[in-house]
Amino acid sequence: MQAVLILVIGAIGLPTVAAGNGIVVNKLAVKQIPYHNPDPAAGPLVNLPYFDVQNGLRWNNDLVHTETTGDCDRVPRPVNVNGYPIYPRRTHLAKPRVDERHCLKEIDGRVTSKSVLIGVDSTDGVRWQRPMVFPSGKREFQEYVIGATPDGLVLNILEVLSPETGKTIFPAPVKEIASENRSVPKYRFTGAGQFRPSTKRFYVYDAEVTLFSSTGGLYEIDPVSDDKKLIQSAKSTLWRGHIIIEKMALNEELGVLLLAKRLEQRGPGWVAFSVFDLATQREVFEERFGDNCYCTDPYVVLGKNGDVGFSYRNQNDNNYGLVHYRITRSTDR
Repeated sequence: MQAVLILVIGAIGLPTVAAGNGIVVNKLAVKQIPYHNPDPAAGPLVNLPYFDVQNGLRWNNDLVHTETTGDCDRVPRPVNVNGYPIYPRRTHLAKPRVDERHCLKEIDGRVTSKSVLIGVDSTDGVRWQRPMVFPSGKREFQEYVIGATPDGLVLNILEVLSPETGKTIFPAPVKEIASENRSVPKYRFTGAGQFRPSTKRFYVYDAEVTLFSSTGGLYEIDPVSDDKKLIQSAKSTLWRGHIIIEKMALNEELGVLLLAKRLEQRGPGWVAFSVFDLATQREVFEERFGDNCYCTDPYVVLGKNGDVGFSYRNQNDNNYGLVHYRITRSTDR
């Protein structure tokens, strides 16, 4: 089934919104997309932005579960203890489409989980599947997606997969346990992450914030030397709210990280898009949305020629915000 395309954004002459360290950010367009599921019983919608082959920013509001993929994703639908149908997939990337299927099973009185990454083709069929586990002797380590762009899927163990084929682009760094003749992942993260192919380095948000302290933040990691450098400390507010980097993307040509952030606190909070310059290791631009809204799901997607899409869900107004930026580097610094 073809994804439903309800929006094409193009330049409309909005002014430049930032310029710093030779980086220029232009806002091309802003759009509010009503959140509407015509048939909730059919399951959730993709609700993610992507760039098409002409570099147009579009919105995918297709149903996630148009076809079954096996295991607990089947017809008739399994139901939970309350009798509601289970829809076990969520979408990490709209184009090329990549979903994750998460199934729970009870074996001998124990509940176990199994996750599989799925590449979805243009007819909503399965192109490839990959179990989300790292085998280590008789043990298995659970894998998670912490970054998703058309250039690669970054896993929590810092393995990078091709979203087109599911095959490994960069293998997970490991350490050997010689006495047991097995290897284990060297890293396991839970925060957002991205990979820079030219330097073979990773950027990962790894922070812990409590009522009394903040540690960690945004790190640059060299898996060869095992160097882990803090390049931006975790940020918090006077009332102990803290700013989470929920998604990120990396533009290799411009040398910038594109961050989708959210203020986590009691009550309403904002979301934000920001640009982090890797050359100077400074954040050179930030734009916030929804100072007093319950805003969630900030997301960033890469296009060509420095184009970026940023989206978020505004639960107050029951819609999605979608912003089209273009980022360039000036020769005059």
